[in-house]
Amino acid sequence: MASYRFGLSVAAVAFLVAMIICVNVTPQSVPLFSNLTITNETPAGVDPWCHQWSDPSIRIVISCLGDSITYGNGSHDSKPIESIRRHRGNFPLTMREVIVAGLRSHAIDLRCPFVLSPTHIIVHNFGAPGATLTPSNKWYHEDEAYRKALTVVNASLAVVMLGTNDSKQWQNATYFIEHYRKLISSLRRANKLLPVIILAPPPCFPDPNVFRKSGKCTVISGISCESVSDSIRNASLTTSAVTDGVTYVDTFHGIMILYPQLAALKEQLRIKCNQTARSNVSVNVATLPLMFSDGVHPTAKVTHDIGSIAATAVLKLLLVS
Repeated sequence: MASYRFGLSVAAVAFLVAMIICVNVTPQSVPLFSNLTITNETPAGVDPWCHQWSDPSIRIVISCLGDSITYGNGSHDSKPIESIRRHRGNFPLTMREVIVAGLRSHAIDLRCPFVLSPTHIIVHNFGAPGATLTPSNKWYHEDEAYRKALTVVNASLAVVMLGTNDSKQWQNATYFIEHYRKLISSLRRANKLLPVIILAPPPCFPDPNVFRKSGKCTVISGISCESVSDSIRNASLTTSAVTDGVTYVDTFHGIMILYPQLAALKEQLRIKCNQTARSNVSVNVATLPLMFSDGVHPTAKVTHDIGSIAATAVLKLLLVS
């Protein structure tokens, strides 16, 4: 049985992820080890899971695709970090740290005769600020980040979080799902069994800086938070349900559970921003910038939680013999 004793912060979200994760993996596939080459028999007394990791040259390569929420502060890039991004984290990097910690703890539990190296796990951040899943002037399919992702022919897993920017020009679920499946198919050119994890985008809110100054419920870049919370999440879930080998994680729901004050704030803003209701409800958004600096982009703290949630989903695939 897989052990999930890999630190309090991750253990705290492990149960959460168990509630919000939906898996659709064909029984015949071996999710993350289909590209490994160990063929000799497992030595007597050695756990089969340990044996899979006994070759120091083994690498699990994870490609993370998405928009600015995936790109984060850009600390993985060779470019200088822009001032507007400095307060943001980098969830793919956090995800890697948590995965390594989880694997090491599992190896200790199984008394594996080696020390698992961080070099076993390689994570690529292919986030593209402003990117959309469906065709637009910021279409991910036409971005350099996407072209780089296609060059990783030895990928073991792809983690995708797209949809926030699609809310600006939401068409319909069928159109969104069609393009999600096309993206997944393109990533599987080199490996038809490539597992994919779809992360639903996190929640979004009106820009707290604008709201405090003018009371206006303005969301940056014309993003529709209602579409993110409903249409985008549902279409992402449906994509996983109709596509083999895809895991869906409801990041939105996970963050709302970890930060219950956000649920109350979201409802207050919904009432306040409903112009037809003409509500006099008082809304305090003072703490929102601590979690979402501009209402859409998560701060380093929330980004870390997204990375932990994503890592727990990855570990559920990796901690299998």
